[in-house]
Amino acid sequence: MLLDKYGIELFNDSTITYYEELAKHLGSSSRYQLLGRLFANQEIKNMDDRVPAIQGKMGGYTYYSFSIEPEKLLKIGYVLHRFDSGNNEGSAPSYQRIIKKNRLKQVRNFIDEGGYFPNSIIISIDTGGKGLVFDKSSLQASDKTISKIGILHIPRRYRSAYIIDGQHRLYGYSDSQYALTNTIPVVAFVDLAREEQIKLFMDINENQKAVPKSLRVTLNADLLWDSDDLNEQRQALRSKIAQMLGENSTSPLYQRIVIGETESSPEKCITVEAIQAALKRCHFFNTYVKKSNLQSEGTFDCGNNEETLTLFYPFIEKCLLYIRQNCQDEWNRGDSNSGMLTMNRGVQAVIRVVDDITNMLVETQMIDPKHQDLDDMFSLFPYYLKPLTDYINNLTDEQRKDLRGYFGSGSDTRFWRAYQKAIADNRKNFKPEGLEEYWENESKIYNEETKTMLNYIETKVKDIIESRLQEYYGESWLIKGLPRTVYTRIKTEADKLAYESAFNDEDIDIPAYSFVNLADCKQIVLNGKNWSLFFEETFVRPEEKKISGGKDAKTDWLIKINTIQNKLQKDSYSVPADDYSYVKSIYDWLDGILTVF
Repeated sequence: MLLDKYGIELFNDSTITYYEELAKHLGSSSRYQLLGRLFANQEIKNMDDRVPAIQGKMGGYTYYSFSIEPEKLLKIGYVLHRFDSGNNEGSAPSYQRIIKKNRLKQVRNFIDEGGYFPNSIIISIDTGGKGLVFDKSSLQASDKTISKIGILHIPRRYRSAYIIDGQHRLYGYSDSQYALTNTIPVVAFVDLAREEQIKLFMDINENQKAVPKSLRVTLNADLLWDSDDLNEQRQALRSKIAQMLGENSTSPLYQRIVIGETESSPEKCITVEAIQAALKRCHFFNTYVKKSNLQSEGTFDCGNNEETLTLFYPFIEKCLLYIRQNCQDEWNRGDSNSGMLTMNRGVQAVIRVVDDITNMLVETQMIDPKHQDLDDMFSLFPYYLKPLTDYINNLTDEQRKDLRGYFGSGSDTRFWRAYQKAIADNRKNFKPEGLEEYWENESKIYNEETKTMLNYIETKVKDIIESRLQEYYGESWLIKGLPRTVYTRIKTEADKLAYESAFNDEDIDIPAYSFVNLADCKQIVLNGKNWSLFFEETFVRPEEKKISGGKDAKTDWLIKINTIQNKLQKDSYSVPADDYSYVKSIYDWLDGILTVF
């Protein structure tokens, strides 16, 4: 390449964004990363490369333990970040966290105030396979001792030592008065393979500060790519595709995906794990049992990751590009302003619908993804994707509220089924498995959980009322504490049941209080002096303490809960998302504050 021939470094948009972000976190210390990028493997003149060291063995690897001035290690050291897109693929591990500005400042202040860190920084020295020169001392502890002492010659080259662990401790010394007068302990491995560096990083951080899920997903793209377990290989493939969708400038989702520990925003709100999870639910790739026995064949799987990636990635990029071009306004919303597309659930649903279309076209032999030209194959997809883009572009506020109002794992399915239905309503040959059954039953998705919460709320409220009234009025608490109308009704119902059971030679004795419902509870709470004596401080929700309307308005939640409970008595009724959320808020409040009673 001409640029390489003349030693010219190309900084694309991703690279510039990376260094801008890095400068925000590191300030002037970011120069070490820049120097490492610009002068990789070039000699650092006038640097003494000798350090006293101990040579040892650990985990089948030779390592060196030594102390070194931070300034030296900063010059030769380099931290690879997940979004440092410096064309290092295949030659260097990309696994570190972005250095946190606040943490770095804390470390630097700690050092400048005389503090120190006795634990070692972990590095891997890159020698290009040449190894390190280690001059063993003539004075050794014993011939039987594995460890040896001597003088280690470290490389005098920029970007020759990858910092596996301890980046904040090291960069804390940049611009510090102690950068040349202190020494820091180091454990240095030599020419660790990329996979081994990642594994070591993962092991260290899993046992200290856990590696975030989003970072683990991206690491697995490197760590599992050549795994003996073919399912793990496909896991790495899905992770790689998610990364590429966020990092490739040709992707419609370029800079819209949170990768590693990059900062999220309303526009950059899609996670790699969400995309990976969607791909896992699809039929694009092979699945295996017992690591290598084929269970199901993927529509785009060529038998290995490299060929499959080459075939599939341009296809999914093309599908997403069609959606973006035909839903531009919605695409730009992200996760703000009731956005329905470029957020986790929206993108997952699109990917899964593309899979549904693909499966249908493959089954009817209308396309052959493994042998057909991409443009020729894709020409059939707009016919099925257009009803989806029309649906997304014409979503009403009520539809947006309904879709976004779903919670938990069911929300992903809800989006997917809604997108399927938009196509199925307009393309009669598109009949995904389970779609019709889902819409027959989907309306009851919250029913059982809502019933459970309502039973708990009713029991809790009634127990509190009974406890307070009985404690104050004694055995006559039902008569003295309840309004006459409530007492008369529940007594009549209890007597009626007792009469009918005796007439049928049964012995059923149900207390009259069991016939009290939540609407009755509101009347009891407000009856006479009950409110001021027992319930004013108990049955008013925190968010309603300052509302106007007095005690009647502040206890209206009992009526609303009772109404939902009555509706649920009908088998055909479906609890709306808003009602579910309301019941859950009451449930959480009561569960939190009334456990003491």
